[in-house]
Amino acid sequence: MSPLSFSAFGDVVNGITRALWNTSNLSEAAVRQAMVLPLLQAAGFDIFSPLEVQPEETNAAGNRPDLIVRCGDGPERGFVLEIKRRGVTLDEGTLGQALSYAGHIGLRWVWLTNGQVWILADEKLAGPYKEREVLRLELGKPHATEDFALLLERTNWAEGKTDHALERVLKERLRRVVEKKVEAFKTQKGLPTLELAIEWMRDKNLLTEVEEKLLTLEPELVQATPIPPLAQVAPDTTLSSEVYKFPLEMTFSARGGKGIALVFEDGMIEIQAGSTTTAQAVANYQTMWGNWMAKLESEGIVERLEGGQYAFLKPIRYERPSRPAEIIAGRSVNGRISWKNAEGQTHKEFFPYVTPNMG
Repeated sequence: MSPLSFSAFGDVVNGITRALWNTSNLSEAAVRQAMVLPLLQAAGFDIFSPLEVQPEETNAAGNRPDLIVRCGDGPERGFVLEIKRRGVTLDEGTLGQALSYAGHIGLRWVWLTNGQVWILADEKLAGPYKEREVLRLELGKPHATEDFALLLERTNWAEGKTDHALERVLKERLRRVVEKKVEAFKTQKGLPTLELAIEWMRDKNLLTEVEEKLLTLEPELVQATPIPPLAQVAPDTTLSSEVYKFPLEMTFSARGGKGIALVFEDGMIEIQAGSTTTAQAVANYQTMWGNWMAKLESEGIVERLEGGQYAFLKPIRYERPSRPAEIIAGRSVNGRISWKNAEGQTHKEFFPYVTPNMG
């Protein structure tokens, strides 16, 4: 995308995120009209051509995705775009629906969005639907516009190079994560320069060779460097599965409560709908925990169940991992070592040093 085109794309994103009409009450049709189609147009797609942007076309299997976008023949040169109303949680069920559409019409890629959150998924990947999600973006978040512009750009789709664009975005995301880790180490140890922090971290085996290489590149070079398709990336340059899976899914259970959360590249943590809390806080936490739950209930985020537990009805994001763990358990919890992924790795293992947003 040329600098001028990127600027225009950024203007559209900024206009959407700042618009007075951008609320959680937008219908699916309104999300399509006011958010999705303007972004497609800014990325270079001809939204007025039914040959390129096909609305609600029912195929032979009876499936009817919201939009099918094609820039040529073949599974790499187009995508299914499934749209949900603003505020809807984009869960495995809605993603599975969109992936099924793509499979039936022979397209590899799927975009699923509620206008604010955009999920890119790969129909070629094996396993449960949630494991086919390769990237998640949220409009208005730092660096989201740059990442989104590269991934949605029509030229990449027309040339079948979406996997190249995806790899560049993932490497740039990793570079930003590593930068924050090094900056936090530098601050914590009172070191004068990032270079000295990198040297210390290398000596303590806190920085891998791949991470150090990424830090030596300017952001523009990371995205401009030619990169082979995902399946052909050499072992010494590929991203770890943990970084590739951002946001990470982690869980925490205690005292009858069970939390399911997504952890993002900046360390922030989002409790997911379906999580449940304990029925009662320990004695010295009852007042504070009760106030937390009353606020969440008044905001429509949780509902009280029979027996005293609370169930989360919608996601909510926290800057620090300990507060959501304490909400689940009703007691003091070190969230950095309590939230774990399926392999048993803790939040702290991905973010060894407290990042600025975590205080």
